[in-house]
Amino acid sequence: MLMPVVTVSFSPATFDAIMKVVKRAGYASPSQFLEIAAHNQLTLERDSEAEHRVALPSTAERQIRPGRAHKLHAAIATVAAQPDHPGIDPALLQGVFSRLSLAGLDASSLPEQGVLQVALGHVWGQINRYLPIKIAARWIAVQALQSRQWPLLTTIFSGLNGDVSHLGSMLEAADREQDRPREAMLATGLPRRENTQSGERFMSQVIGRLTRSRRFHPGILCHYGFAALADTAMALTSPGIEFAALSNPVLDNSTDTAQNTLGPEEQRFLLEHIVSNVPTEVSDFRAVLRAVELGNDSPGAVISAIRPHMPQGWTELALRTHVFGLLARMTELGVILKSWEGRRVKYSAGDGARTIAA
Repeated sequence: MLMPVVTVSFSPATFDAIMKVVKRAGYASPSQFLEIAAHNQLTLERDSEAEHRVALPSTAERQIRPGRAHKLHAAIATVAAQPDHPGIDPALLQGVFSRLSLAGLDASSLPEQGVLQVALGHVWGQINRYLPIKIAARWIAVQALQSRQWPLLTTIFSGLNGDVSHLGSMLEAADREQDRPREAMLATGLPRRENTQSGERFMSQVIGRLTRSRRFHPGILCHYGFAALADTAMALTSPGIEFAALSNPVLDNSTDTAQNTLGPEEQRFLLEHIVSNVPTEVSDFRAVLRAVELGNDSPGAVISAIRPHMPQGWTELALRTHVFGLLARMTELGVILKSWEGRRVKYSAGDGARTIAA
């Protein structure tokens, strides 16, 4: 079958940026990069898929129930002893970290919790880290504790976007200074100050997207049951509050000494939450884990092995994007381990596999 050919003109700066990403991220060619970009945009625009679309509820349709008090144990994060990061104002960063700290705040003053709603659809493959989800949950919790009400979507879109972009730029600088390998980078999945498109992607993927017709396409925070809509605000659910409250090695310790984006307690919590509340995700995790345990220990072998498990209408590109997202999330949770044999990636079962397989 003949494939349509599209000619696209880019500015030199945009073309250079694309080529840098192609080389750094290991894309086979610029064509593959652009095809994946087109697939991602189509996913965002596909309004006919009900699993990606919910209407903003009216006041009468609020699904909020009284919640019990939670004790939030996270210690205040500080940027003291951080090295100087060129172009990043230390005072501004101190403000960002203060908006990500739960120290001295009692969760009993939180507003009514959102109702946990189970999402049945597959998680979008471009979601490949949990730290962005953690940051969003923590930021919303702090806003609610300070104002005694859940933040409006418009407040989240403006305030969180700016804060997380500064944090992403700082972590990128820390990654360079520590010479961290790609798999160990802390800034992965976070936007950058100088890249407005990265901020838009972050908000769409993690929080959601609000259209002009007032349709809200929920992001991973809602898909995982960590947040729910309350009128035009976003309320954390009980699991979302618990996740926000757990100490994190990046947010609550020095970003220069952090070795992982999640602590052991966060990993355990996420694994148990996924098994109990995110059925399609745990089904996909189990399919990947079975494939790995049967000896399919390379990305290509995993993709081939779980093809029958995935929707038959998916293209090979959609399947590859989804599987690489699964592999990244499962690696961060310790469900599978990633090692290298020369230039070959090899996967094996990790400690977290027992929770997923149970």
